[in-house]
Amino acid sequence: GCVGKDKYSEELQRCCEQDGVETYYLETEEAPTGTCAVLVYEKERTLIANLGAANLYKHAHTQSAEMQQVIAKAQVYYCAGFPLSTPEGK
Repeated sequence: GCVGKDKYSEELQRCCEQDGVETYYLETEEAPTGTCAVLVYEKERTLIANLGAANLYKHAHTQSAEMQQVIAKAQVYYCAGFPLSTPEGK
C-alpha cells in the first residue's frame, strides 16, 4: 500500500515491526496516511475511512527489482481492495 510520511505511517511501521511483519510501503508526501474510525455495536460494525495516501498507490512500485525479489520470496500476501479505487486501478 501507500502511506504518507507522517506520524500515522511511523506508528503503523512500529506496530508491524513489533509483530514481526515486514512491510514495503510506497511512501508519498502528496497525502497523509489514511485513517479509519471503527464503530462497533453488539455484532454490527461500521467504518468511516479516509483513504488518504492509499489512493495514490502506483502499480510501478511492485515492478522494481527489490520488490520483485520480495514478492518472489514471500510466503504470505495480504491484499485489500484499495488499489482498485486508485486511478490506476479503475
